[in-house]
Amino acid sequence: MPVEIRKAEQKELPVIRQLALDIWPVTYAPILSQEQLHYMLDLFYSPAALEKDFKKQGYFFLF
Repeated sequence: MPVEIRKAEQKELPVIRQLALDIWPVTYAPILSQEQLHYMLDLFYSPAALEKDFKKQGYFFLF
């Protein structure tokens, strides 16, 4: 099956956020406290943080 890699569109930022909310707890629970995990998710994957990053020159998300 072919694999396609493409830049994410701005309208897909909620999907990126949901992926992080689903993946990070499973991946990082062994090494981060719940408080640290929530702090980092909010820092990097809040709607505002994603919007800000999306608008940065040379910054993009891939699907």
